[in-house]
Amino acid sequence: MHETNPRQLRPDTCGVLVSYDEGSTWKWLRRDIDVMNMIFTAEGDLLVSTMLDGFIRVDTADGSSTPLPCSYGYVTDLLFSDGVLLASLDSSRVNGTLYSTDAGMSWSWSDTMRYVEPQ
Repeated sequence: MHETNPRQLRPDTCGVLVSYDEGSTWKWLRRDIDVMNMIFTAEGDLLVSTMLDGFIRVDTADGSSTPLPCSYGYVTDLLFSDGVLLASLDSSRVNGTLYSTDAGMSWSWSDTMRYVEPQ
């Protein structure tokens, strides 16, 4: 039986595609990342959450990526509103919502949207 490394993704099956003509044609911006969620900030940053590579910023010019400092768990949902980035987390270690006012460079726990254990 041939075993595969789960970090080896088929580059033609996942990644970020981009269109510059309202969706008539598409081209790869970045291949081989397992996109769970992505969002553009007001500054034009493309933030992407993945299962394998964590939370990253993808350069929309060349597709290169930079890790973002969010090591609490998997980012399952993203929302950007009024200059605040919200990231919902789910992991075996922590659940809850973080917020960032600097496009994901630093994070704080949300006091109003903290995870509460069911009773």
